[in-house]
Amino acid sequence: VKVDTGMNRIGFGIGGAYDNIVQLSKMKNLKIEGIYTHFSSADTDRELTLGQAGNFRELIKKLRESSISPKILHAASTAAQTFIGNTFTHFRPGLGLYGLKPYPSYRGVSPVMSFLSRVVYIRKIKRGARVSYGGDWKAKRDSVIATLPAGYADGVRRELSKGGEVLIRGRRFPVAGRVCMDMTMVDVTDLPAIKIGDEAVIMGEQGREKIRACEIADLAGTINYDICCGISSRVPRVYVKGQ
Repeated sequence: VKVDTGMNRIGFGIGGAYDNIVQLSKMKNLKIEGIYTHFSSADTDRELTLGQAGNFRELIKKLRESSISPKILHAASTAAQTFIGNTFTHFRPGLGLYGLKPYPSYRGVSPVMSFLSRVVYIRKIKRGARVSYGGDWKAKRDSVIATLPAGYADGVRRELSKGGEVLIRGRRFPVAGRVCMDMTMVDVTDLPAIKIGDEAVIMGEQGREKIRACEIADLAGTINYDICCGISSRVPRVYVKGQ
């Protein structure tokens, strides 16, 4: 059973939740296995979140006094877990599963998700040549452009067209021109050893360099959740255990 303690999205409103759940408990063909709520501002407003949690606890207490004791109780997301604690039976880690921070000062997690591609084409161009749609990017010198077979249909944000970077051989290189649907071009002029097949890190680590989801989110004007969810289903998932 979902209880709305302030999100105003779905669920029984906290004011009428008790009466509604009591009515549900009287239905012979139903068994209430669990009750949960969702915090609206756990990453930005601790006091509001504690208030929501308090209202939820009061509801659970009142239900138990009426002999309604569901086995499953959960409320805390990754953002709330540090100050809500283990007061309920379950915890919804969400973003924490990827080792990402819901807010900058959050501690205790390390990123485990990477978004990788490879160089599939290398082209030398003359000074003044333009790259990609619209010709927005213009070579200021004779340049070398590497093409990656990943674009916005895969989850490479179009906002990376200006200011975005990828990692190749442990170094940062700027995106050259607009990110296309299926491809992204990168200026690798300063990497003479570039080869077809070289790994390109769109998000993740390579050598001592890192590109985090939050960095991409800042460029895209969004949040790190959005960046991870935006990697499309056509990108193969590789799960690595024990590393």
